[in-house]
Amino acid sequence: MHRSPHGNGLITLFVKEQYRIIRDDLSGKRLRRKCFVPFMKYREILLLEELLDNLQPEQCLEWGSGYSTLYFPQFLGPEARWLAIEHSDEWAKQVNSLNGDLRVKTVGVPPKAFPWTDEHNDGAYADLADYVDYPGDSAPYDFILVDGRARVECLKRAYEWISDNGVVVLHDAMRPYYHPPLEVFPHQALFKIVGIGDKGLWFGSKGMPIETYLNVARHQRLWHLHNLLRDYKHSRKSTLLQPPKHSKMG
Repeated sequence: MHRSPHGNGLITLFVKEQYRIIRDDLSGKRLRRKCFVPFMKYREILLLEELLDNLQPEQCLEWGSGYSTLYFPQFLGPEARWLAIEHSDEWAKQVNSLNGDLRVKTVGVPPKAFPWTDEHNDGAYADLADYVDYPGDSAPYDFILVDGRARVECLKRAYEWISDNGVVVLHDAMRPYYHPPLEVFPHQALFKIVGIGDKGLWFGSKGMPIETYLNVARHQRLWHLHNLLRDYKHSRKSTLLQPPKHSKMG
């Protein structure tokens, strides 16, 4: 059963984010590692938490396993299932060794070829066909997170396999060569981290506005606030580093 997006304001969201950042700083990141917090900005994590909490997907797919595989299923219902596909067998075994949730499974699907043959060093379909196609037998999915190799090909499969009311999420969404497969999704939302070339989160759905599950406007204000603060810090830094002007002596 889907829930409505939370109605708390920007200040509440900002305080929630900053509390986690300060907590990490005070613990020397130990708490973050202990809780398997993903290697994402906290404003990205808050988006995904809210989405999963409201969407309550039953079938979840993730390309590219890691701390996200161990962290995000806590926001799912007891009957939900989370399948993570990983191209490195060794890493898949490590993730499985840390996993204590019976609803979660990481499967290692080795590449057909390496080094990658595509121009972006992301992995072409020919390199990772089994990795891309493996989850097809369990489709459809209510939630898909694309955060691994061969993302262009995974996004194409995600459009085929996502349920009508489901949501696809792309991490590192500002890489331009990922964008062509996104155009077919009628409903989208993009969050961009300014100043870090490829970073950001994209959300897409075939049948439901993203606002059904996310308070998009509130989160956009938080991201805009961060971008303004970054621009201010950079302008202050450039002013402070500007060398003094000297008049010419004739």
